[in-house]
Amino acid sequence: MIRALGLQNGRFSLEAWRPDEAELDRPSRPDRAEAMKQAHSNATAYEKWFREQVQKSLDDPRPNVPHAKVQKEMADKKAALRKRIAAGGAKS
Repeated sequence: MIRALGLQNGRFSLEAWRPDEAELDRPSRPDRAEAMKQAHSNATAYEKWFREQVQKSLDDPRPNVPHAKVQKEMADKKAALRKRIAAGGAKS
């Protein structure tokens, strides 16, 4: 684990380390705890939504569109937009 951080060697002293006492010295942060719960809830909701979208796409009976075709269509649209901008306006 430490090597993954780029540390190859080092010297450590654990004389003053009291992991059981650390909790007692640290002030409570209910605001951060609530923020972390909310972030977790948001991430869970997003993951659920994302998985539903992927499943909807997988279940879609329409044929797939080749990537090269999508790239060409988008390149053509961008070129047309650049041409309209250069001509003095980007009206759709």
